Amino acid sequence: MNSRLLFVLLALMVGCTTQPTRPPEPTAPRVEQQKLPVPSTGLEVPSLRTGEHPVQKAGYAVLFDKSKRVARWVAYRLNKSTAFSKVAERSNDFHVDGDVESCPDPDEYKHTGYDRGHLFPAEDARWSPEAMYDSFSMANMTPQSASMNRGSWKRIESQVRGWSAQHDEVYVVAGPILSEPCLKTIGRGICVPKRHFKVVLEKDGDQFKGVGFIVAQDDKGDITKFVHSVAEVEKVTGIDFFPALPDEIEKRVEATASLDEWSAGSHHASYTRAPDLAGGSCPAGTTLQSATIHGCCSGHGGVAGPKKWRACCGDDKKVLCNDGTKSRGCRCD
Repeated sequence: MNSRLLFVLLALMVGCTTQPTRPPEPTAPRVEQQKLPVPSTGLEVPSLRTGEHPVQKAGYAVLFDKSKRVARWVAYRLNKSTAFSKVAERSNDFHVDGDVESCPDPDEYKHTGYDRGHLFPAEDARWSPEAMYDSFSMANMTPQSASMNRGSWKRIESQVRGWSAQHDEVYVVAGPILSEPCLKTIGRGICVPKRHFKVVLEKDGDQFKGVGFIVAQDDKGDITKFVHSVAEVEKVTGIDFFPALPDEIEKRVEATASLDEWSAGSHHASYTRAPDLAGGSCPAGTTLQSATIHGCCSGHGGVAGPKKWRACCGDDKKVLCNDGTKSRGCRCD
C-alpha cells in the first residue's frame, strides 16, 4: 500500500471515531444602549411614516430631520421615580451625536442670538448619568430665543415634571413645528422654527387624559395662554400622536384643550410666584431652591403657601414651591 493511500485511510478512521463536541454555552448578546430599537408599542412614540427611523437615546427617542438639522420630535416618558431625582448633576456637555446624521456642532449656535434649547429637558434626566449625557446631544436641541427657553418653555417643562410626580406615567412628545417655514437658518443650515409644540398624555391606572401646548419664539406669560388640544397640535404639525391608544380613548384625550381636569392646584403654581423668603431661611425639613423649582404640593388639594409648606409635607408628598425668576421657594426633600 503506497503512502498516499495509507494517509487517506488514517484520516477517514480519525474522522469516524471523533467524539461529538458539546455545543457552546449560550452567551448574552452584546447590545449597545444607544442603538436599541424604539419600542413600537411605546405610548409616547408617534406614528412613523415609511422611511422614518428614530434613534433611541438614554431616556428618549428622537426623530431627526437631516435637511433642517433639528429634530422633528423627541418622545419620552416620566414617572414618580424620575421626578426630581438627584442622581446626576447637570453636565452642560453639549456634543455632536455620532448616532445622528447631520447633527450640528455646538459652536454653530454661538453668536446667533439663540439658545441651544432642550426638547428632552436636562432636569428630567437627573435619574441617570447616561440620560444626562444624552440630554445634551445636539440632536436634542433647537434654536430657542432666551425669553422662550428660559421663560414660557421652561415653565411648561416644570409643570409637566410636577405632573409626573403625581401620576403613574406621563408621556411627552416635543419638537419644533416644521410644517411652517423657518424664521431663518443659523450655522450651516439649522432651521430656526417659528413655534414649538409639546403634547402630554397622563396615565393613572386605566385612566388617561391629554393636553397640548404651542409656543412661539416671542411668547411670554402664563402657560394657560399656550394650551391647545392634542388634536389641534396634530393638525398644525401633521404628526399623529399616541397612536397606540385604543381609538375611543385617543379621540377623547386628544379633544381636550384645558388644564381644568389636571391635578388640583398643580398648574396654578407654575405661574404664581412664591413670595421672597425673609432672610433666605426655609421651614424646618425643607431646603432652599433658587431659580430652579416650579410646581406645587404633590398630592395636596391646593397651592402650598408659606404657612402650608410644612403641613403639606408628608411621607409620600413633596412641596414644590414656584420661585419665578427673582424669588425663592422651599421644597421638602
